[in-house]
Order: sequence, then structure tokens, then C-alpha cells
Amino acid sequence: MEISTDVSSCSGTAIIAPPTIIDECSKVTFQVGYKVLSPNGSATYEGTSSANVTKLSSGLYRITELPLGLSWVVFRGTDECGNFTDCATEVLVADKVPPIPVCDQKTIVSLTVDGTARIDAFTFDDGSLDNCGINSYEVKRMDNGAPCGQNVWWFRPYVEFCCADVGKTVTVVFRAKDKHGNYN
Repeated sequence: MEISTDVSSCSGTAIIAPPTIIDECSKVTFQVGYKVLSPNGSATYEGTSSANVTKLSSGLYRITELPLGLSWVVFRGTDECGNFTDCATEVLVADKVPPIPVCDQKTIVSLTVDGTARIDAFTFDDGSLDNCGINSYEVKRMDNGAPCGQNVWWFRPYVEFCCADVGKTVTVVFRAKDKHGNYN
């Protein structure tokens, strides 16, 4: 199963039903744990963590703070005679939460001697947030730079201004990108 990270952390929460028991001859109890998938590991209960595992009143299990990437959630069913078996399911936690860009409301730009200015996108940042971390910032002009003889409709790590912009309010679009390619 694949789940997204939680909005406020770079980890995920899974709600999982216990496995179905066939041929039970006595009451079965479950221990539930999880561990990060590793190439040399095995999907057994040994080495799992049961921290952050809660049995809900519905009979489902909630596992919080699953790390980014692939983990095994392992159920160990034990009958009254002490016989047990392990059953695992893979849970992929992927960052699907876009950043929250926060930009300056107003930025004053000074032109250089040649009548131009190149302003880096991060200049417009005013505390953007992301649950897994911001990777980069991009910016573009709303007018695509037409007054300056440009035709730049795509986002770049900087934006350019020229003499034709003097005394005018030029609106830009600011974009924040996280480490996993989500943007806003």
C-alpha cells in the first residue's frame, strides 16, 4: 500500500486491517510492529518496533510516524498453544504534500548601471514551509518580461527587470519546490 506523508511531518500514518486467520482452533492474539525494508532483512516480527502502533476500536491498527520510503508492517498471530506465524505487508510512504510558499508582498528592485537587474527567486521568500524540506525556489514575471523584450513564460531561479519597469509595479509568481518534486 502507498500512503502520503502527514501534512506536518515527513513521516506517514497507515491504517491497516489485521490478516484473516484460517483454520483457527483457538483464540489468536496479534502483536504488530514495523521495520524499514532492507535488502538483507526479512519480513519477520524480530527487529520490529511497536512504538506508535495503536489498535483502534474498529479492530484496525493505526501506525504513526512511519518513515519516508518502504517499510514492513508485520503481524505476529499467536494462538493459545503458543503457535505463531508472521504476516507482513509493505507500506510505501511517499511525500505528496506540496510546500506552502510564503512570499514578500513588496520587493524594491534597483537596476545596475546597464539598466537591468537579475533577482534570485529566494529573494522573494518570506518563510516558505514544507514537511520534508524546501529544495529550491523559482520565479517568473506575470507579463513574461514583454516590457524588457523578453518572452519568458516559464519559471526560473531568477527574474529579470529593465529600465521599462522603472516606476511600475511588476507582479511576479513565486514557486517553492520540495525535495520530492512537489511544488506550489
